[in-house]
Amino acid sequence: SWMDAPDVNISQALVFALAKITWSGFKRVFDAERDEEKANALARNACSSRWALRHDQKCHSLARAVDLYKERHRGVDPTPLLDVSMMSDEASGPEEDSGETKDEWKARMAGCLGMGELDPAVFKALQVFEVIRPNWRSDEYTAVLQELREIYASTLTAKQAQCMIFRVRTSGRNSDEPPAAAPYNFGFKSEWYEEFKEKETHCVYLGDWGNYEDPLGFGANADMPE
Repeated sequence: SWMDAPDVNISQALVFALAKITWSGFKRVFDAERDEEKANALARNACSSRWALRHDQKCHSLARAVDLYKERHRGVDPTPLLDVSMMSDEASGPEEDSGETKDEWKARMAGCLGMGELDPAVFKALQVFEVIRPNWRSDEYTAVLQELREIYASTLTAKQAQCMIFRVRTSGRNSDEPPAAAPYNFGFKSEWYEEFKEKETHCVYLGDWGNYEDPLGFGANADMPE
């Protein structure tokens, strides 16, 4: 093993440093087992990490559809719109404090997918994400992302498609959480911005909204020269 390699010097300082790093992780779990508030914070952090990973994966998938999108739209390049922070969140369980159990939520998602009542073994194995609509995002921006998603799906083989996790987009779940970065001007709803721009929970995030010119082919620059 690496510990037996001749060029590895396992000093007391190294062991102490590794112990500190390891203990830090164990301590958070240990504290969470004894403190409900810390347990909730740990769960929220884990959820945020999973959502961030899904954002990244989604952006990567949509990027694979760019070339076909450009062929359809006279060379219009949607790449500038593929920002990780602009992607919809995808939940793998019910909303916090909703009173809905995970199984109840999953049964409701199966219903949204038209599956009806499932065999217990099939139900247990079912994997599904509930797509959370971002209320700030404009219909035009959403339509571009949807088309990219459809193009990407059309390029998958049957085997690849079978491996995809089901996604529910019709449940009505939505969020007023703003993205980490400001969208292009065409990318957000002006009425949503006007409602939230002065709120303490949002104003720090919305300070520079409206200052980013639309890329060629979108919004105010939709009419590209021939």
